[in-house]
Amino acid sequence: MRLLDSNVFITAKNTYYGLDLVPAFWSWLDPQVAAGEIASTDLVYDELKNGSDELAEWVKLRRRQMFYFESSSAAVAGYVATLGTWAQAERYKEHVIADFMDCADPFIVGVAAEHGFTVVTQEIPAGARRKKVKSQMHAHTWELPAKIHLR
Repeated sequence: MRLLDSNVFITAKNTYYGLDLVPAFWSWLDPQVAAGEIASTDLVYDELKNGSDELAEWVKLRRRQMFYFESSSAAVAGYVATLGTWAQAERYKEHVIADFMDCADPFIVGVAAEHGFTVVTQEIPAGARRKKVKSQMHAHTWELPAKIHLR
């Protein structure tokens, strides 16, 4: 199973796969969900549903089918706490850590770790840039049972 991060949907919509430009891409996702190939989490849903565009409307129609993994289990909380501790040890600034802990990123990694899934994201390694904690950095550093697939 692959869990899609928010930025996969946003990047697709804003670049090559606009909902009105390539509707076949968006239609293709539904059978992938039905086959158990892809899904996402409740917090990714929360990030996307509040937009005022066609992506928000598309997402709202698929809440139960696609965005059904809950981010509130004790196992996910444990992984998220581990990721927060790691971010502090890496000496990220407090506001950067707060932003990271307040978004879906650590939780989608936690859900993937809990179930042994792969996270699909558009994020790229930050290298020396320290303005944002990147999902793939913390999953690999802590060797969590989650894979990060960069698209």
